[in-house]
Amino acid sequence: MDVKVSIIVPVYNDEEYLNNCLDSLVGQTLAEIEIICVNDASTDHSLEILKKYAKRDERIRIVSYNTNKSASQARKDGVLESKGKYILFVDSDDELDCHACHDLVSEMEKKPVDILHFGSYILNNAHKDQRSIENIENLVAPYQGSLYGEDVFNACFVDRKYQFTLWNKMYSREVCKRAFENVENAFLPKAQDLYAFFIIAYYARSYRGIADKYYRYNYGCGITGQ
Repeated sequence: MDVKVSIIVPVYNDEEYLNNCLDSLVGQTLAEIEIICVNDASTDHSLEILKKYAKRDERIRIVSYNTNKSASQARKDGVLESKGKYILFVDSDDELDCHACHDLVSEMEKKPVDILHFGSYILNNAHKDQRSIENIENLVAPYQGSLYGEDVFNACFVDRKYQFTLWNKMYSREVCKRAFENVENAFLPKAQDLYAFFIIAYYARSYRGIADKYYRYNYGCGITGQ
């Protein structure tokens, strides 16, 4: 099977949410995917859950660490193991809409770019007021337009037209792999998205944003950033 999308999932002690995450991935309407789950030395039942799903679905591949290395290293190793034409990142306490891979691949094939930025649902699990949730939605919303050359980098880090979150974007394999080859092998507990996307945006030559929402971000849940 030719893999169209590689989904990279760093996993660290997320047994409470992991089943919902994996259900949303194995239930994708696009069959030609691989799901690379990197178990970052979880001490709960996360690895057992991964193994249970892997027995049922051969598209799930498990990489497991004996010591905690951080989600940064997990994402890097997942990317370098990937075979898909396109790459997505999903945190193990979040979920994808079941049509995400199919629709996003269609968008990429219709108008190819290095970075395709899509909308997200922010699910309020932290009992915040609605205004706070709307502010987060606006913060991570895509810039609804196309960018080329140095404008891809500048629009994020200079003009603040869009944010550096990794999980609400689909990437071309070539650019993503090139970027993560230059991500340091290190335990990085903070600012992982900022660091990795800084390098991705440096190499990327094209960006497009669409309003359609495909990612369910469980605000207030999980500890993926460990």
